[in-house]
Amino acid sequence: AIDLTDTKNNLTFRFVQMENSKFHLKYLTFKNGDNLQTFNVEPIHYSFNKEKKKLGVLFEVIYPIKDGPENKVLESVVFYKNENQKEFIPKENKEHDKYPYIFGYGQKVRWKNLKDNKIVLDDCGLTKSLAESVKQSIVTWNQALAEFSQMRLEFDQSKPVVPITDVNRNCVRFIKGYNDDPFMGNLAITNVTPDFLQYEIVSARMIIFEEGPAHYSLLDSNPDKHLSYEGTILHEMGHILGLHHPFSPHEVDVKSIMKWGYSSEGVTDYDKKILKALYTD
Repeated sequence: AIDLTDTKNNLTFRFVQMENSKFHLKYLTFKNGDNLQTFNVEPIHYSFNKEKKKLGVLFEVIYPIKDGPENKVLESVVFYKNENQKEFIPKENKEHDKYPYIFGYGQKVRWKNLKDNKIVLDDCGLTKSLAESVKQSIVTWNQALAEFSQMRLEFDQSKPVVPITDVNRNCVRFIKGYNDDPFMGNLAITNVTPDFLQYEIVSARMIIFEEGPAHYSLLDSNPDKHLSYEGTILHEMGHILGLHHPFSPHEVDVKSIMKWGYSSEGVTDYDKKILKALYTD
């Protein structure tokens, strides 16, 4: 067996060699203090990039429920090869740069070396109204980027649909019948893959789910009937750019699309401020 460990989230992914000599993801172990929980996994799709530096896996985790049926939850993970075998050491925060970035306060992990200065997101299976919401979100964030950078987001709907974990694409996809949490669930999640040694974001994917918790007022199971997902997609697009939730005490009163229970004002001056700080030195 081969174990790949996510030390940040205390997760271990176990790949087991099968009769055909190939390795398949079979188990996921979560460590909470001294308590270990191991769950069976059913892989759905694997993908490598051309350089064999990125591996994406789409899989189901089987959560046993006492006195009830098994609960299958759709999950995804992307592994990025660390050729130098060096551990990520967070940079020391400067007093003026304690903004909430996706891999830690003051940690400027961001997109670099982009072709034509564009972050290209692909439609990997969206309803018509959700695709329009993604387009509008891109317009909004591009307006914020234009104030200090030539970098742009772009939305491509011309390519064939692929699984969300295809590491050769930055996918945005709507998935029915699943959520990312067996107990509460979110309306959408975003996974961002870093190269920590270069402080660089190398890929991203957004998964939009069929329904979310009641406080979103989005219990209509047909997203084509409304545009209620717009605020959430705008929030998730901030994660793709490298922003995180402002949780620190000095941010209690700030207005930000990146807050849980975010402001209906959309991208705020505070969001623009931290975005500019992330992409300028």
